[in-house]
Amino acid sequence: MKMRRFLIPAFALSLMMFHSVCHGLKFYWARESIGTIETKEGKVGTGFVVGNNRQVVTCAHVALGSDYYYVPDYDKSAPQAKRKSFPIKLSYSFPRYDLSVLTANEDITQNPLQLGEFRRIRPGDVITYVGWDSKTNKLQRRDAYVLAKGEAVNDVLNNIAVVDFIEFEGAGKPGWSGGPVFNSEGKVVALMREAWTKKGIKGGNDYLMNRAFSTTMLNILMKELLVRPKN
Repeated sequence: MKMRRFLIPAFALSLMMFHSVCHGLKFYWARESIGTIETKEGKVGTGFVVGNNRQVVTCAHVALGSDYYYVPDYDKSAPQAKRKSFPIKLSYSFPRYDLSVLTANEDITQNPLQLGEFRRIRPGDVITYVGWDSKTNKLQRRDAYVLAKGEAVNDVLNNIAVVDFIEFEGAGKPGWSGGPVFNSEGKVVALMREAWTKKGIKGGNDYLMNRAFSTTMLNILMKELLVRPKN
């Protein structure tokens, strides 16, 4: 995968790291609008609801088959009888953008997440990302600074696409893939895609870097899907 990045200047980065991201973004979403993607064998990743209340978005490497379940992030106080998993089927898959859209046969929520404009994101911005943590078996929310923004030439069996992405230090691990990345307005601008360990400088501690693909292609797709009637 070939990449081009735009990075934060070193002096600006040091100032931002001095001020921790404890001054996180404050916004809320309906709990059922973010959940886990599951098979009969167990959880495979994270997804979120957009569009006409039935469409679930995740990464293509999370959902490539046909039959999955979407399990909302129910509050612990919710009665077990009201907790529900929704069968979802793959409607669209774009492996070169690492994007899949699945559809339920009924409304999952009346408050789907809203999509924002990725092009407005800049290195230095604070973002919020959400994903299923396989260690705690819970959906987790984290804040981070965007450290880099760029373009990746993604080649899937010579089916090539140029995909915008952002990179940031964070907690993304197996299970976070497909989770939403929010801008300061509480709108989704990217999907969690991958994470890797980066060596610390001059003997410093290793840390985890994350890359998230933009929702640019998803924005285009949803504009088309929203004009279609529900089945």
